[in-house]
Amino acid sequence: MTASLTLSDTGALIGKTFLKIGQALLALLFFGCGYLAYLASEGFFTGWDPEFDSDVASIFPGQHPDTILFYLFVGLAARILVWLGLLFWLNRKI
Repeated sequence: MTASLTLSDTGALIGKTFLKIGQALLALLFFGCGYLAYLASEGFFTGWDPEFDSDVASIFPGQHPDTILFYLFVGLAARILVWLGLLFWLNRKI
């Protein structure tokens, strides 16, 4: 008995379909987070909401709010990349 499933199995086909949809959504979120990180590094979010800027600055004193947002989006992109790798690994196993 082999550990992999054949493609004639409907459960495997449905599983692969859901994995492909998940991969596409995670790739879209990854590129979205990367673009938002780029915008934050360019200072695009500066001055939109002074109350938000002061709240973020009070949480992390000494840091510019755009720098904090940049690191937030880079962290989110890294986390999404890990999940995307997991989905690619699962897709290979099915």
